[in-house]
Amino acid sequence: MEVEHGASQGRRVNVIGAYWCAGVEEGRFVDEARARIPKDRTPGSHGLSCEDVGVLDAQALLGFVWHEVGGKPVAAPEGWKRHRPAVVVLDNYPVHKSKLVQEQMAALQEADIHLVYPSSYSPELSEMEPIWKALKYHEMQRRSYGDLAVLLKAVREVLASKAQALRWPAHAESASLFRCAA
Repeated sequence: MEVEHGASQGRRVNVIGAYWCAGVEEGRFVDEARARIPKDRTPGSHGLSCEDVGVLDAQALLGFVWHEVGGKPVAAPEGWKRHRPAVVVLDNYPVHKSKLVQEQMAALQEADIHLVYPSSYSPELSEMEPIWKALKYHEMQRRSYGDLAVLLKAVREVLASKAQALRWPAHAESASLFRCAA
C-alpha cells in the first residue's frame, strides 16, 4: 500500500493583521493572508488564483499600513493626511524594520501614521500577540493540510470569525452605554 504525500517545502500561508485596541474603531481587526508556493510552480497548480499568492514583504507591509490601517485612499492626493493620528505597534520582525520601511517613516509621520517598536523580546506588550496565539494554536481545528488552497481557505475563515468575535464586544458595550444613557 502506498500513501501519496507531497512535501510541504515552500508551501505556506502568511498573514499580516492589525487590531484596534482603543479609539473610535476599538475592536476592529483587519488582515491579509497570502499563500506562498515554490518558484517553479504556478498558482493554478495549487488551486489558487494569482491574487491568493504572494510574499508578505516590506512592500506588502507598507501597503497594508498605508491603506488598511492608515485609511489612505488609493487615489489620495499628494500630501494626504489622516484626520486623527494612528499609532501602529509593530514587533521587531526584520521586515518591519527593513530599509524600505525606514525610508517611508518620514512620509508616514507626515500623514500622521506613527510606527512604534516595543523592546525586543517583549511580546507581552503587544495586544496582537494573544490574538495570533489563539488563532494559531486554538482556533485552527486542523494542524495539517495536504492542499494549500484548503489551508488558505481555512486560515481566512478563522480570521473572519476572529474579526467578528473581536468586533462584537466593542459594539455591544457601546450599544449598552447608549441604552443606559437614554
